[in-house]
Amino acid sequence: MSNLGEIDKNKLHLKNKLHLMSKPDSDRGKLQRICLNLLREHRKQGPDGLPTNNRFLAYELMQRRIIVKRNEKGKRRGDQNMHEALTHLRETGIVPWGWLDDESRNIIFNPCWDSLTEWGTTMVEYARLNPWGGRPPRTITESRAVAGVLKNLSDEYRFPVIPTGGQCGGWLRTDVAPQLEPGDRVFYVGDLDLSGGQIEANTKAVLERLIGGELDWTRIALTERQVDLYKLRKWAIT
Repeated sequence: MSNLGEIDKNKLHLKNKLHLMSKPDSDRGKLQRICLNLLREHRKQGPDGLPTNNRFLAYELMQRRIIVKRNEKGKRRGDQNMHEALTHLRETGIVPWGWLDDESRNIIFNPCWDSLTEWGTTMVEYARLNPWGGRPPRTITESRAVAGVLKNLSDEYRFPVIPTGGQCGGWLRTDVAPQLEPGDRVFYVGDLDLSGGQIEANTKAVLERLIGGELDWTRIALTERQVDLYKLRKWAIT
């Protein structure tokens, strides 16, 4: 039974956790076990693996033909069943709540200190020198979830990651453009489809117009070469 994952031993002994899942021959029970195995795959990848959030898990299950992206009108979406399965696994203590990330919500922190000495001794741990010999490149991602993949790299190599959450206008003007200058390097990560191309083109055009010059823009993922190299077309979600 050890292949069913870690557990909070304060709530339930390892050998007794199976009874908290739905029956293995039921649709709910099957999906709960599939989700549990998928979560374990993510845990094995470590901190530099794919982000473990509901959206990424749903895409993976769609690629494996376990759930569908769109159901017939009036029927439940496949990801609704997945959300219920994941909630069940966490509410029963089979997996910890912290195994899943939520990049769509953040706490706004405004730290303060009792003295300048406390501030200095606290923040010196986080001081980093610029390794780029100039302005660091900006990495813009179409998806907020994809930005989670880059968090560890951005922490190590000190470059900003800017998730747009798809097509947007106001945020590009109020928050993103003020960080850019003509000639800045921008790495872009987006979907390789019609809408993904349109989102990228609009994002680039808006930003260049606002800053009054061209950006050194490079799409680093997803590209046609990557799709062919890693044989990704078979995983396309339609």
